[in-house]
Amino acid sequence: MEEKQLLSIEAAEKLKIVPKTVERRLLTIKELSEYTGMSVHTLYEWVHLRKVPFVKFGRSVRFDLKDIDRFIEKLKVDEQEN
Repeated sequence: MEEKQLLSIEAAEKLKIVPKTVERRLLTIKELSEYTGMSVHTLYEWVHLRKVPFVKFGRSVRFDLKDIDRFIEKLKVDEQEN
């Protein structure tokens, strides 16, 4: 019986099996800090207070980009009409 070997994304890209346009959906706290312009410290506080949506993988905290974009939309303040 043949054993199937799994390839890493990098190896698959080199073999042109997987397109390079694979988008990452989950961000680290540092990546989210860069994406939003907020400090890592503030984001950790918001996670602790559950003010921002997040995903837990064991002890790791990740942020779903789709959830974050919806969260930002909810925070948006409409302009005032005069």
